[in-house]
Amino acid sequence: MTLITINPDRLARFERDVHLRSGTGAGANGTIDVCLVQAADWLSGGSGESDVPECVDPAIRALGIQLNDSPRFEKWRDELKPFAVRIVGTNVGREMTTRRAYLCADWAVRTIAPMAIDAFGKAPKLAQRMRDVPEIVDKATSLAGRKIAREATKELRAAAAAAAARRTLWDESLRLLDRLIRVTEPAAIAS
Repeated sequence: MTLITINPDRLARFERDVHLRSGTGAGANGTIDVCLVQAADWLSGGSGESDVPECVDPAIRALGIQLNDSPRFEKWRDELKPFAVRIVGTNVGREMTTRRAYLCADWAVRTIAPMAIDAFGKAPKLAQRMRDVPEIVDKATSLAGRKIAREATKELRAAAAAAAARRTLWDESLRLLDRLIRVTEPAAIAS
């Protein structure tokens, strides 16, 4: 694994002057017009134009881009700034990306979907069944999770529009992003 360092001058400028933007920004071109993942690219020494930098795990990148670009979370976007530093160096190989992808699937099925269904208030039994799905950790458990997720699709579409659930959904999303990053931190690797 190659050690990737954060440029301290860029970090100071980033913390002081940058507000994240939705979509792909113009990069770090005098003004810093970047999304979360472009910020990680720039902080690690890149141009800041790439939203697919090698230093960021693909599962983390996908979630980060979703959170950064979602109009539902626009007013909280800058809360992602500390994660720009933390996602640098998370791309440590396919096995870890797969592990993180299962974490995302588990989170979507057992946490976020039931939360959204509860916010809508129409199918509490379905929400509980989703919470009771075995933890998604491999292909078999992923297929079981997918089955109930398909069943919940109609409920989720309606629930996604519920404005009251947005902040809770945002907070849960940040917790997942934190968890995905911690997977490669020394204490998590040892376990």
